[in-house]
Amino acid sequence: MTDFQHKSRHLLQSGMCVTTPQTNLGGAVLVNGSANLQSSSAACCQSCWGHTTAVVNGNGCNAWVWCGLPARCNNGYGTVYPYQQCTLIFQASLQLPQPGITVASDVGMSGFTSGWIPSYSQAISETPTLPGYTRYPGVDYKQFYDYACGDVTASNDYCQQSGTLQAVAQKCMGDQTCSGFTYMPSQSMGWLKGGSRVSLAAVQSLTFATPNPDSVLYTRMSS
Repeated sequence: MTDFQHKSRHLLQSGMCVTTPQTNLGGAVLVNGSANLQSSSAACCQSCWGHTTAVVNGNGCNAWVWCGLPARCNNGYGTVYPYQQCTLIFQASLQLPQPGITVASDVGMSGFTSGWIPSYSQAISETPTLPGYTRYPGVDYKQFYDYACGDVTASNDYCQQSGTLQAVAQKCMGDQTCSGFTYMPSQSMGWLKGGSRVSLAAVQSLTFATPNPDSVLYTRMSS
């Protein structure tokens, strides 16, 4: 067994799911959500665990999509999903040493919550909690809430800093307009999020958050 497989199997024994709100994941459907109603996203996660079959080397459930809207969820293309539906899926790319993830669409995500059973990645397994921040492993903001800053590698559109996680966190704390940051341990690189035109509440809301197994999002806590 490789070191990657060993670390992934350790995660599989932990019962862990990485959860991303406002996200509709794609993949091979194993269980139709209409026939698998679950009371919460956490219950949907456990339903996925109930269908996990040697997931590191096999094709058991490793991702899921749950509808949290009593008025039902629409995927943006006319397909309506019932409240509390829990679709169980498999994504082969999640099992790679450099895991990737597939989103069904970039529209019609409101009301959906998705999650996955992670294979090992530094962002999920090795990033610590930090004082003053809320940690969201496996979550990214991509280009959302980027802003320019002066004393780091930057452009007119983003504020990027190389270095340790703690160094990026300290940089954000030293900037009154910074509401959080994303960090990729595999690149030793972080991106500050917020700016003078964006509220802390907006960054904390996770409205534009997207799943990324190689990223961790830290949002500043309200004072």
